[in-house]
Amino acid sequence: MSNDTALSNDTCGHITNDGTRCQKSGNKKDGKCYIHSDHEEVNMGAPSKFDDAKDDLLSNAEEYITTKQVAQGAGVSKQTLYNYIQMHDDFAEEFRRRRSQASQNLIQDALTGEVDSSFAKFLLQTSFDFIKTEEKLVDENHSKDNFDDGFTVDWE
Repeated sequence: MSNDTALSNDTCGHITNDGTRCQKSGNKKDGKCYIHSDHEEVNMGAPSKFDDAKDDLLSNAEEYITTKQVAQGAGVSKQTLYNYIQMHDDFAEEFRRRRSQASQNLIQDALTGEVDSSFAKFLLQTSFDFIKTEEKLVDENHSKDNFDDGFTVDWE
């Protein structure tokens, strides 16, 4: 047996959110790593930083703030938040659901006038990763280099 085979048999192997297998050491009784193990021994001892930050992260996810601000409000870095999303499937699903709901609430608030629509557009782009799209209309009688006549920006 090669060393590569031995190493691969010792890894967790849990399917992560991006579809790859976890490469952490599968040293728990069920062959999983400390993150993905279902054994009670995982929860013994002092609470993890994730346990301390989880509720704050989910609560912050409902606000009209950037992902970095969501993380900072819970006392962790943006990268740590991304790591938690990668490692904890249930947390990742709930976090995404709450961010989606927050963006929908922001859109509704803009439509009802509770939030300025220009500010809402800005927040959607900077805090919720919405993408501004542009559409160029070209008349077939114009050369491909002459786009000035039909430039539009669609925010509807």
